[in-house]
Amino acid sequence: FNITSRTDEGTGDYDYTVTNAFANQIEDGACAGMAFGGATVVRAGVAETTTTVIDIKCNDMNADALEDRVHGFMIFGDLA
Repeated sequence: FNITSRTDEGTGDYDYTVTNAFANQIEDGACAGMAFGGATVVRAGVAETTTTVIDIKCNDMNADALEDRVHGFMIFGDLA
């Protein structure tokens, strides 16, 4: 819902473009996610997230390395 495209930026790094822009830049606390097939943390990369592009990072549990995993996420915020 509200996603127009996904760009694979490399291992464990994905950009999702939203259909309807958010009113403000999304903070990392506004993202909830999960990954399948391993102990992985799904989070929004705050520095690279804008009102129209959500940067999703999939890290191992120690946040040491990015890893490719099937993942899902929800973003909470006001639409513009």
